[in-house]
Amino acid sequence: MVPGNQELLQLLAGLTAVWDGDFGKRLPEDAGGLMGDIATEFNGMVDQLSVFTSEVTRCAGKLVRREHSAGRRRCWWSPGPGPT
Repeated sequence: MVPGNQELLQLLAGLTAVWDGDFGKRLPEDAGGLMGDIATEFNGMVDQLSVFTSEVTRCAGKLVRREHSAGRRRCWWSPGPGPT
């Protein structure tokens, strides 16, 4: 079964949401056929991106706190005054 316009619009909405950082968007997997397979893969990809993004954010926060507690006021990704 070839995806129709409605299914492609749902895929586009999902891709746009992910592009905007919204990892809560899911595609319906009950479509069956090619669109069901695409939805399953899309949803799995979004789950992995969400976990990865959360882990990077967590680690970056730990690193920033460590740098600040060590007396360093600025990291290459953290704007603000330079080292004291």
